[in-house]
Amino acid sequence: MEERPESTTNPENILADLVIANRQLAQQEWLLLEANVRVKVLSKMIVELIDKAKDEVSPKQRHLLEEIKDTLTTTGDKG
Repeated sequence: MEERPESTTNPENILADLVIANRQLAQQEWLLLEANVRVKVLSKMIVELIDKAKDEVSPKQRHLLEEIKDTLTTTGDKG
């Protein structure tokens, strides 16, 4: 059996590594939550712009805008 360095076998070091990893995970989780909120806000803004613009475009463009709107609203419901 290969000898492991003390830094990976010492329970205090393992605990310290776990605490650090937990903090990093919490920071990443916070960043993801923040990004999710920003995406939802931007999605709502885009939907509002689509609603304003759909009367000023051709039927084909209107259809594409409705598809985009549907995608944004159904994607937003999942999160």
